[in-house]
Parts: sequence; C-alpha cells; structure tokens
Amino acid sequence: MHDLLRSLGQYLTKDHSLFMNAESNNSMSNLRRLGISHAIEEIPPLEEHKCLRSLLLFNNKNFKSIRKDIFRKLEHIRVLVLRGTSIKDIPDSVGNLVLLRLLDLSYTEINKLPESTGRLISLEYLSLLGCRQLDSLPAGLMRLSNISFLQLDWTAIDHVPKGIAKFQQLYSLKGVFESGTGFRLDELRRLPNIQRLWVQQLEKAAPVGELVLKNSHNLRELRLGCTMGSTGERTRYQTGVVERIQQVFDMLIPSPSLVYIYIDGFPGIRFPEWLCSEPELNMPSLCHMHLNECISCSVLPPAGQMPELLVLHIKGADEVVTIGTELLGKGVRSAAAFFPKLELLRLVSMGNLEKWSLNIRNMCGDMEDNSQQLSLMPCLKRLLLFDCPKLRALPQDMYMIVNLKRIHIEGAHKLQEVVDLPAVVWLKVKNNTCLRRISNLCKLQDLFAQDCPMLDHTENLCSLKRVYMIDCLHAQVFRNCLAEEEQGILVHVATDGHNIFPDESLYN
Repeated sequence: MHDLLRSLGQYLTKDHSLFMNAESNNSMSNLRRLGISHAIEEIPPLEEHKCLRSLLLFNNKNFKSIRKDIFRKLEHIRVLVLRGTSIKDIPDSVGNLVLLRLLDLSYTEINKLPESTGRLISLEYLSLLGCRQLDSLPAGLMRLSNISFLQLDWTAIDHVPKGIAKFQQLYSLKGVFESGTGFRLDELRRLPNIQRLWVQQLEKAAPVGELVLKNSHNLRELRLGCTMGSTGERTRYQTGVVERIQQVFDMLIPSPSLVYIYIDGFPGIRFPEWLCSEPELNMPSLCHMHLNECISCSVLPPAGQMPELLVLHIKGADEVVTIGTELLGKGVRSAAAFFPKLELLRLVSMGNLEKWSLNIRNMCGDMEDNSQQLSLMPCLKRLLLFDCPKLRALPQDMYMIVNLKRIHIEGAHKLQEVVDLPAVVWLKVKNNTCLRRISNLCKLQDLFAQDCPMLDHTENLCSLKRVYMIDCLHAQVFRNCLAEEEQGILVHVATDGHNIFPDESLYN
C-alpha cells in the first residue's frame, strides 16, 4: 500500500481504530478495530467494547493462550485474525461469534478446532494454512453453508470430511484431498463458483468415470499434486499406483477459463492428455504454466501452442535429457509465432538435461505452408536457468529471440560459452565451473559473474558499461580482454565471497 493511502486510511479510522502496544490503552469508547502488537502477551478485557468488529494479531509469538470466556461477550465481531501466534487451543466460546465472517488461524500451533466452530453460521473465510499440529477437522464444519474461502494446505490433517459440495458459495479451496470415507473428487462437480482449486495428495484419489471439472466455468487457478518428497529422497510409487495416478490426472480436464495451472508433483511417465494434445483448445486463456517435480516425464508438452502463455516454469523434470521442438509444438498460426506472448521462461533443477535445441529453421522448412514463417518467442524478456549441471550449450537459434533482455544462468557446470545473443542487455552467470567465454553480446550493458573459475575470454561486448566479478580466478585475464573496449566501463572485482552485486530489483 502506498504511504499516502495508508495515511489516509489511518486518518479516516482514527476515531474507532487502535493499534495496541505496551504504552497504549483501550479506553476508546467506540472502538471497532483493534490490532495488537508483539509486545502484548494476552488479549486485554474487551467486554465493554460492544462496537468491536475486528480483532487482529499478526505474527505475535509472545501470544500463547486465550482466556476460555474471552468470546462470550464479543458476539458482534466480524473479523478474527490470530495468524502466526503461538496459541495451541481455541476456546469453545468461539462458537458464540455467530456474526463472524473471517477466521484466520494460519501458522498457529493449534492441534484441533472445537466442535463449536460448527455454530459460526456467518463464516465465509477460514484459513488454517501452515497449522502443522492440526490433524483433524470437526464434522460440524460441514454445516457452514456460507463458506466461500477454505485453506487447508501445509497442515497435518489426514481426513477431510465429506460434504464440501454443500459449500455452494465456495470460490477458493486450497489443500483438499481424498481420504477414506471423507471428501471425494466428484464433489467438485457441485461447486459452480469455484475459481481457485488446489488438490493435493492425489496418490490417494480413485479415478471416477466422469470429468469432475467440466462444469467449473469460473475456474481460473488449478493446482494438482502428489506427495513427492525432497529431491534427494523422492517418493517412489509402484507401477499400479502410478497408472492410477495417471488416470486421475487425465480425468481432471480443466475448464477453458483456466489462467493458471500448477502441477506440483507427478510420477506419471507422460503428462496428462489434456496438456499434451492440443492444449490450446483445452486451455485457450492460460497465462501461467508451472510444471514442478514431474519426475518421470521425458517429453515436455507443446507449450509453444498456447496463444496467451506469459510464464513457463519447469522444475525437477528428472527424466528430461533433451528439450527439442516438442516444446514448441506447432506454434500459433494466428500470431505467426511459437510462444507468441511468453515473457518469462524458467528451467530449474533439470539434473539430467544435456541438450536444448530449437531448430526453428528446420521446422519452418518442414511445414507444408511456407508462405508464413513463424517467429520465435517474440515477447520473451527473461530467461532463468538454475541447476542444470549437464547442459552443454544454449540453443543455436536463441539469437532469433529479438526481445530477450535478461539472462541468469546458475549451476550449469558443463556450459562453456554464452555467445551470439544480440538483444541481451543484462547477464548474470554464477557457479558455472566450465564457462570460459562470453562473446558477441553487442547490447550487453551489465555483466555479473561469480564462482566461474574458467571464465577468461570475451569479445564484442561493445555496449558494456558495468562488470561485477566475484571469486573468478581469471578475472584479471578477462579484464584484459576488455582493454580495447574498456573506455567508460566500470569494473568491480572481489574475492572471498564479498558480495559487490547491486540490488537486482534496480534493473527490473
């Protein structure tokens, strides 16, 4: 929030809002909103404040308990935020807050919700995000028909009760999963207003014979995932379980309204059919695609066919050895381009990726209709390559990406050169053990290099203005290569890990 807007808000609410710290008091007669600072360890008596509507505590680890009767006299409260506090128990008296609309218990240490929460008939927003000690939900929660926002992810909950389909106002559901006699995926069919849906632990789900998201015409964000474990300790599933998971993912065909797709953990050997075959028809409005920990898929989907895609993020695709024209697909003929609107491309933790090629010239030559050449990523501005230790070279056709301004390459230990990128103005290379050469970047203005022990050669960096080098053994040799072009170049060299890089946000 801009400081001026914050000041305006404070001025307009100064007669009925209070932020309480150790020095302040709560003598305000018409108090409606009360925020409590880190210095306060207990909610003061509030019974006299009949007008109180909002009680807010954020990240107060000193706050560890609530008096059992605290809510008996506060029946007019609409908003209760205890986020990030150290409380372990919610008193039964919370059920008295029949006008409560928002309850945020995120990142608290509660281990259960009282059954009285089933009496919060006005509740619309409930967040239990990050409640690591919470292992169950009260059955009475399913009676709260006005719920429109429910967040359950990053908890220890092992059972989601059946009945979520009763929440007809629900627009955001995060962290739900199938469990025993509880929630089932087919309940999603009866949520007409759902806009944001995160389904996890899909290894527990059973495939059903219907497309459960086909009526979700307002769905904008979908996150699907299985439990995969950490990179060093991947969860491995038996063949039969993998086949069942594959069937479940194939069944979850999203609505054409989808804008964001996140796949967070997928052990199948191929991506879901709706992502591999004509994804531009299944998700014509998709802008963000995030494929994380799809550990057994060796072939990436044809994301280059997506007409509206702005961001593509691929992480932890362990089986991908080569990225080729399959990622480009057939392109978008109406826009005469592959990835016509893509602005950001990230490849992260691709441990076995050795070769990345675009071959756009050969593709255009093989197309039946050569009257229209397709351009390559005409809007791409940023490329990030993190932890791709076996990648030997950047694509030769990358020079055809005419608007690529920023590149960050880190942990590409087989990469030997960064060359022939005429549009790049900002380059950061870090921890690339075999990188020797940076050449023919005629518009490059800012170069950042760190932990690149072999880097010793450069040429044709005629627009270079600033160079920052940290722990590069041949920094002086590299600098000598700049001698003929060094007039006006600002060069900074440091060793022993001293960070001399300026804040990268200054370049955004």
